[in-house]
Amino acid sequence: MGADGESLGKLTLRSQLDTPSPVENISTNTEDLVIFTIPIDLAEGKYTLEIETYYSPGGTREEPLTLIAPFELNLV
Repeated sequence: MGADGESLGKLTLRSQLDTPSPVENISTNTEDLVIFTIPIDLAEGKYTLEIETYYSPGGTREEPLTLIAPFELNLV
C-alpha cells in the first residue's frame, strides 16, 4: 500500500499450465496481511500465488517486487 492507503500492487493466481488469473476482490491489503477471494470461475487444480508489491519498510518502491508464496493452493 502507498502512504495514502491506496493499493499499489496486484495478486495473481498462476495455474500449473502457467496461466495467470488476476485476483480482483481483495478485502484487506496491509503491509503484513492480504485477504482475497478466489475467483469463482477458477478451474480445479494447483495454483501458486504471486504478489506484486511496491511496499518496502523504507517507503514505496519505484519498481515493483514480485513475491511467490512458499505454498501451493489446491482447488478441488
